[in-house]
Amino acid sequence: LADNPLISHRLILPDFFKELASKIARREKLSKQKESFNGSL
Repeated sequence: LADNPLISHRLILPDFFKELASKIARREKLSKQKESFNGSL
């Protein structure tokens, strides 16, 4: 089973998506902080 590429991809992909999601979340958080910072000026 471990030799099956589909199964190994399934084990690898969640980490990839987690990283991607955290990168997007960080970017959104930064842009929101910039917006609120500009709004407070």
